[in-house]
Amino acid sequence: MTSTDWKLQLLDRTQTTAARVAAAGELAMQFPDYDAWKALCSVAIAEDDDADVRIAVIRALPEWNRGAAMEMLVRAYEDQRVRRAALATLDELGFAAGRDETLLMAELTALRGKATAEYVARVLGSLSGTVRDVLSIRLTALGKADPIAVRSAVADLPQRYGRDARVLEFLRETLRSSDSGLRATAAAGLCRLGEIAAILESAHDPSPEVRGMLASVLGLYREEQGGGALTHLLEDSDADVVQEARKALRLLGRLERATPVDPGSATPS
Repeated sequence: MTSTDWKLQLLDRTQTTAARVAAAGELAMQFPDYDAWKALCSVAIAEDDDADVRIAVIRALPEWNRGAAMEMLVRAYEDQRVRRAALATLDELGFAAGRDETLLMAELTALRGKATAEYVARVLGSLSGTVRDVLSIRLTALGKADPIAVRSAVADLPQRYGRDARVLEFLRETLRSSDSGLRATAAAGLCRLGEIAAILESAHDPSPEVRGMLASVLGLYREEQGGGALTHLLEDSDADVVQEARKALRLLGRLERATPVDPGSATPS
């Protein structure tokens, strides 16, 4: 069968689950073309599709391309079975290795402010082509402590390196940063990677930016573990935080939407 045949079989919801699961595996392992990737991703993100097929796709994504799969694996999935499968797949991918490990360690060293000129030169000397050029630009921006570049680099860590233990350690460190924007970014990153217990104390962070981000991501990822923290945030002193907590609890099904009152039905006092 051709890529098109397997793609049609995967996308056809009248096919049996087994047939669609088989198609997902074939597309991921045998056909490295972009149309195959688009078909796989379209099923992965379809919340109304068969969860077993979606899980099979999630599991197969790294076979198509490990790097490309990372971004899909840290997405917010409403179906918690799919979410758990994505996190389990990230765990199976393990540590970054080879060139990816070189890039990760260079970025973490720069983010910690320990990338000397000699270190940067040595790392860049071990790379070539576009990868070298991109890392050079990134390390230069991080070396200048550009706040936007730093926050962007921290935000990108989950989708580039997944649940590598060194990423998790760095994000936990960043939760203690004096920069509230970085704390908020770290909390979001840890949530994306399923490290919910590590971020619940952020409900007591002095910054409303951090508390608001916590509420937002707990709702987006449908994290039941965050229910207590979200309930606490309903009493927050910041109105925006309260609004985010309400949205999140609604997404978790723990807070009913208020029924609009028909002005015409109001009883005059």
